[in-house]
Amino acid sequence: MKKAIFLIFSLLLIFSESAGAKDPWIGYAAGGYNGKILVFDLPSLNLLKEVPVGIDLRGPVLSGSKQGNTNGTPDGKMLYAVDKAANNVVFFDLASSKVTKTVALPAGFGPSQLDISSDGKTLCVSGELSGKVAKVDTASGKVDVADVSIKPAATAYAAITRDGKTCLVSDYINGVVWVVSLNPFKIEKSVPSGGDNPFGIATTPDGKWALISNQFSANMAFLDLATMKIAKILKTAAVPTHAVVDSKGQFAYQSAFLGSVVKKIDLAKQAVVGTFDVKSRPGTLGISPDDKLLFVMNKYSTGQFEAVKAKVGTGAVNPTNVQVIETATGKTVSQKPVLGEMFTVAVASASVIKDARLGAGKPFVVAGREIDLPAKKNVKVSYGPAKPHKPGVFDGASGGQDVYLNAFSHQFAPNEIYVGKGETVTFIIQNIDEKGMMIDNPDVVHGFTINGYSDQTQVLLPRGVAATLSYHFFFFGGVCGRVYDGRSSFSPSGF
Repeated sequence: MKKAIFLIFSLLLIFSESAGAKDPWIGYAAGGYNGKILVFDLPSLNLLKEVPVGIDLRGPVLSGSKQGNTNGTPDGKMLYAVDKAANNVVFFDLASSKVTKTVALPAGFGPSQLDISSDGKTLCVSGELSGKVAKVDTASGKVDVADVSIKPAATAYAAITRDGKTCLVSDYINGVVWVVSLNPFKIEKSVPSGGDNPFGIATTPDGKWALISNQFSANMAFLDLATMKIAKILKTAAVPTHAVVDSKGQFAYQSAFLGSVVKKIDLAKQAVVGTFDVKSRPGTLGISPDDKLLFVMNKYSTGQFEAVKAKVGTGAVNPTNVQVIETATGKTVSQKPVLGEMFTVAVASASVIKDARLGAGKPFVVAGREIDLPAKKNVKVSYGPAKPHKPGVFDGASGGQDVYLNAFSHQFAPNEIYVGKGETVTFIIQNIDEKGMMIDNPDVVHGFTINGYSDQTQVLLPRGVAATLSYHFFFFGGVCGRVYDGRSSFSPSGF
């Protein structure tokens, strides 16, 4: 009898799924290097739509009663993301799945992340490549920019406090959090982050705490927002990157990139009460509106989807994955390879999304899928094997300048390039990596772009591959750009 009941239940479950039972939530993620907004069912992780909107997208955040970077109630109207390579902020209408506006940021700003005030009127944007902070008015698109007082700086992550008065911005070079007044817009001061290499910042619903993930100190620091002083430093795991807080302010969840775990933290006790193994390298996190499910953006998928690779064939891109975990038990509900390199997932109730063209869900990774970088403009690109060569800038054989760049462990040598005004520049970028963030794996891929010249320079390089790009750059002399490796991923077959 038990077997019969179980069989009936299984058949009902299969029928329900085949009949098109809809998921309760829709997730929106920026696809990183593929320049797309990715729309998908949650928790099923089926791709509903991918919309090309830029070059190297980060974020996103949704309009509505979203406060800080934790749970809220999105209104289904607007999404905002930043394009790190193209130096702009993208305004994306959810009902039509179309870009309605792009707001330009100053040249070289290099936006990394953004946050939206609870009234939806203000965006705060961190400029990782410039050490600057921007305030963007969502109604007019007006941009104000403030510069931090210590250089060099890397303003990586932004979080607006619950009262909408202050934006907190992490600076991993200087080990501080910048306190930025939004009205009037100015940088008030810096406060020690409680550790080295601060990155993600999460605020609690009661407006009492900002939770800072200090990557190189393996901790979570509790910043008292009333005094702007660190009140508690909690040891967590290796290279913590990002945290989210549930809607009640009861628990926080922090990803640990090198620890390959997510830590569950009781905020009242200020103590770790759970450890969720994720096998991959977790980056950013999302949380369901009912607080029951955690969505983990994992960077590496090495060895986890061999059956998928065998099914879809050569050329499939599944270097990253999303893992769905029950917050109560730590049990993994599902885990699937996805496109691009997702930076954060913003979650909305499916009932508030009015886009009638989302269609039926499908797998992210399908047969024949190639690396989907945005098309390049007016530039020749060729690929070949990496060959030993001293990095630096050299006179080219046919005039102009040849720039040899070596990519390894998410760095470049050299990391600044000086050329003459109006020079024709040929880049030879080589992935000579042997290890990727302490992982010895043959699939490590490096990305390359020059901020402000992304349409011409963006490439992805598997290990042992060199890309050659030739283009006439109308630089203004001096340093032409700060190159950055804004992504780290794995590919089963490369290009």
